[in-house]
Amino acid sequence: MTKELNYLRYYYEELYDDIIIPSEIKGCHYKSAITLRNKWMVDLCDSVIFYLKREYGGAYTAYKYAKRKNKKITII
Repeated sequence: MTKELNYLRYYYEELYDDIIIPSEIKGCHYKSAITLRNKWMVDLCDSVIFYLKREYGGAYTAYKYAKRKNKKITII
């Protein structure tokens, strides 16, 4: 996905067992990548845990998306 990921490959391999890059975000603009990734996660799960501090922003957008998808939602 990024030059940094390739450059620091061994660093990431030491920290993580696996790195998943959804095909839905490959090639998208970096400013929309987090929103698309959040939608991807909501679509793949049965329940979602949210930590919401305000009624705007990325987490809140994902929360509203999960509500529309009728997911089981827990807010902490």
